Amino acid sequence: MKLYRIFISIDLPDNVIDTLLAYKEKWPELPARWTSKENLHLTLLFLGNTSEQELEALTSAMRQIGKRHASFELAVSGIQYGPSQEEPRMIWAIIHASQELADLRKDIETGIAGFSGLNVKAGKQEFSPHATLARLNVAALARMELEELPQIQEEMKIEFQVQGFDIMSSKPQPRGIRYNLVEHIELSKR
Repeated sequence: MKLYRIFISIDLPDNVIDTLLAYKEKWPELPARWTSKENLHLTLLFLGNTSEQELEALTSAMRQIGKRHASFELAVSGIQYGPSQEEPRMIWAIIHASQELADLRKDIETGIAGFSGLNVKAGKQEFSPHATLARLNVAALARMELEELPQIQEEMKIEFQVQGFDIMSSKPQPRGIRYNLVEHIELSKR
């Protein structure tokens, strides 16, 4: 039986991605592997290994959820180390947690509750909306002097419209992870 590693995400517009990835030039000394343009997204929920049959039912459920939600606006509010400033492992673009985003994520969590085979960590950890810009080489970072470590605390407001969300699959590759679109789910235009 073929399994797919599935997650639900929101794609960022090209102009937002270009603005965010331009920060790579600001911190050239940082030992980091930057996310490629085509892989930058906001993960709503990681589902894990999913069978073809579960994926078909999941896709159907997500289409119904898309019909219940109108498009909405989100904003990138800053760039910082993640998951914490004290123990950085990544560089994150922080997404403002709007009520519409929270409602959509909650509806997705509820919609997949009946899929017993999925490895859903929903409700078990706090949702911190972000897009991972880079993954730090923690070993190389540990060898740097504290004063060599750049301060990353950028504030901004980059707004964009969310028209839908994506069902994505991920597949490990020798040089990172490759993401593939399974299906784009349009939000209602109400």
